[in-house]
Amino acid sequence: MKSEGGFTLLELLVALGLLALGMLLFLQTSVLTLRLHARSRRGTEALLLAQEKMEILLAQGWEDALASFSADAEVGGEVDSQGRFAMETVRRGCRYRIFLERSETAPHLDRYRVTCFWEGSSRGFAGERSVAISAAGGWGR
Repeated sequence: MKSEGGFTLLELLVALGLLALGMLLFLQTSVLTLRLHARSRRGTEALLLAQEKMEILLAQGWEDALASFSADAEVGGEVDSQGRFAMETVRRGCRYRIFLERSETAPHLDRYRVTCFWEGSSRGFAGERSVAISAAGGWGR
C-alpha cells in the first residue's frame, strides 16, 4: 500500500479554525489597544489643557484670567454655585469641562486648583475621568 503525502479534509479544517481563532484574538487585541490609546490621549490632552489654564492663572492673576477664559468658553464661563469658575471647551473633537478654584492661604498668596473632566464613552462627564493641578500664585500683588 502506498501512502499519499497530502492533508486530509479534517486536518485542513482544524488548521483553518486555528488560523481564524488567531486572527480573531489579534483583532480583539488591536481594538483594545486603540481604545486604550484614545483614553490615554484624552487624559494627556486634559492634563495639557489644565496646565495651560494654570499657567494663565499664575501669569495674569484670578480676575484677568477669568475674563480671558470667559471669552474662550464655548459653554459656561461663569462662577457656579460652589464659587468655582466653570467652563466647557472642545479640543480635537472631545468636550472638556474645566473648573477653576481659588483659595487664599496667606496674605498675597492664593492657591489655585484646575480640574478638567472629559467625556467618557457614555457621552457624559465621568468623575473618575479627570485631572487636577494645584499651585500657589499671587506673588507681588
